[in-house]
Amino acid sequence: MKYWLLAVLALISPSLLAAVAVVDGVQMPAWAEQDGLKIPLTPGLRLHNSDIVSTGDSGRAELKLEEGGTLKLGENTHLSLDNLAPARGHDARYRVALEVDHGAFRYTGNTAIRKTVIIKKLKKGSKKITRRETVEARARIVNVHLGSVNASSAGGDIWCKANDDRDLVALFRGHVDVAHDDASKVSLTRAGTSVDALSGGSLNAPRSVPASDKDSWLSETDLITGRGIATRKGQWKVNVGTFTEGAEANQLKHKITDEGYAVELVPATVDGRAQTRLQVTHLKTSADAQVIAQRLSKEFDLDTVTVMH
Repeated sequence: MKYWLLAVLALISPSLLAAVAVVDGVQMPAWAEQDGLKIPLTPGLRLHNSDIVSTGDSGRAELKLEEGGTLKLGENTHLSLDNLAPARGHDARYRVALEVDHGAFRYTGNTAIRKTVIIKKLKKGSKKITRRETVEARARIVNVHLGSVNASSAGGDIWCKANDDRDLVALFRGHVDVAHDDASKVSLTRAGTSVDALSGGSLNAPRSVPASDKDSWLSETDLITGRGIATRKGQWKVNVGTFTEGAEANQLKHKITDEGYAVELVPATVDGRAQTRLQVTHLKTSADAQVIAQRLSKEFDLDTVTVMH
């Protein structure tokens, strides 16, 4: 029986066995593509290698990677979790590979993972002495393909953006090596520096990032309260409508999820009758719920949308 079970598990897609990232927060609209299926991004959704994460207008997302880093996506970003491999063994390295077609993102993570080792020693009289010692155990390797450039870092804090005009890599902590498709290369070793390549051109010389640019760039990838954020601990809801016919609720659900809004079918009893409510849940604040309610009312021409807590 044991060997039969192992054989079955070996045939199952690896994406079903282990997640490489979890959605920590989302500013709708946003989607994930898993095994060819496009679904709205939801807090707590487990992501796997080869999954694609996309955000729409005003959409953003924050992902917690299995190796401990954080990935933040700005609006209109299309990013593939190309290959995130766990470390194997004491001296192994986590490997993060990302493919970015367009948009902005920020990766933050320690350049090494600190591990606490418990050391036990025997003293005279068989007395045990326990000592805790923290060591640098495993490092990260982060590789990003961004438009016409490739960036490689051991972690730290990097911010990147690709669009039709240029590809940009900025370093705020750590070290990053940047290589262009034309074989030109640049290394950024000082925090607060960036390098870019204009469309059709080579890498430009590195430059210091003005404080105003830094604030502006980082704000592009941060979740903004009051703009439609959903989190795993969010307690506000938007009730899109209450339906007596499940088919009608399902039809509207598909229309809304196609646009990147996560809605759920929730059973309800109204005046003793079984009905179905269509709801967006886990919204962070009342303001976030109000924004989603207004968008859904306008985009889908609905007059039944209400905010709940």
